[in-house]
Amino acid sequence: PIWYTSLAVEYDTKTNEIFFTPLESADHAIRFASEKETILAEFNKRNESVITGEWKNGWHDFCEKKKDRYLNVIANAALESSTERNNAHFGHYLDCQAHTDVWRELFPTYNMTNEK
Repeated sequence: PIWYTSLAVEYDTKTNEIFFTPLESADHAIRFASEKETILAEFNKRNESVITGEWKNGWHDFCEKKKDRYLNVIANAALESSTERNNAHFGHYLDCQAHTDVWRELFPTYNMTNEK
């Protein structure tokens, strides 16, 4: 459900107040959310995890759960038996920023971490 919710941000330049309006998308349309309190509570929960740094653990756990899928994509690419789809899938995993973020979490390199 989180993928289908968002917040519109309104900033009052006179009072410097910020207001959040929960939105949801369904059937290719965006509308005011019916579960406003739930969306705001989840937003506040995620915000707290950013402040405390706890999000990093959740991100790492998510990536670890996807590791076999990523290794399978590598294993099925650029072989004599690979299909065009296998190779395109691998290419997509390389050029998509979201997949790149997962690769980097799963397989950090020295030049990313500056650790030797």
